Amino acid sequence: MLPVINLGPLSLPAPQFILLVGIWLGSFLAEKQAQKSGDNPEILVKIIWGSIFAGLLGARLSFIIRNAGAFTGQWKSVLSINPALLDPAGGVLIAIAIGYYLAAKANQANWSLLDKMVPFAAILASAIFLANFTAGTGFGTLTDLPWGIELWGGQRHPVQLYFFVSSLVVLYLLVVMKQSRTDNPAGSRILRFIIYTSGYITFFSSFQDPGNLVISGFRVIQLSSWIVLFLSIIFYCNRIPKEVNHAPS
Repeated sequence: MLPVINLGPLSLPAPQFILLVGIWLGSFLAEKQAQKSGDNPEILVKIIWGSIFAGLLGARLSFIIRNAGAFTGQWKSVLSINPALLDPAGGVLIAIAIGYYLAAKANQANWSLLDKMVPFAAILASAIFLANFTAGTGFGTLTDLPWGIELWGGQRHPVQLYFFVSSLVVLYLLVVMKQSRTDNPAGSRILRFIIYTSGYITFFSSFQDPGNLVISGFRVIQLSSWIVLFLSIIFYCNRIPKEVNHAPS
């Protein structure tokens, strides 16, 4: 693994650095594609960065609320940049809520906006998987395959690399090879992204060490991604015919 990136006299934590680069690059690409499509990129960028900052603040507040006793007499640690003091679930919920508020305020809370978010989401997904790989988290089960990696006392599946390569394929299909056709209904791009992403997570998570994330014999991550895959396929199949049938001739 590569937990630290050395740049001259600087030693940067690799996972956080990769995530920051991914966020910036995703925002940049989403903005450029919005410009090419003739849309106003300022609204999109405002929603993306507003959601990110709100999510970070919400993740810290959520962690403090859930672990208030740990800060007794140490309230200065509230301002710590330690990522361990963040609650991911709370941060995501706050980010979604603020993102929706900003979109609704700009009269952009629609499927088209979600389609425009695909470049950002696709690059961020790749950054998350690569960051997890450098941190050694979400490691795989033991394997004798030649491409296994030595980690935590054994030869293991490089699951995060499986996820990372799969995310690059999705990035290529939905962003690099973005079709210019206008007959695709709004929402089809984001739904395809969710279908592809939840699909490869469902498959490759079977090679991931579940740790304590098992309920009644089911892997939580795999079960959750399977549910998302199932629901997104239903949404996609139900939405496409409606949009096509009602399209103006």
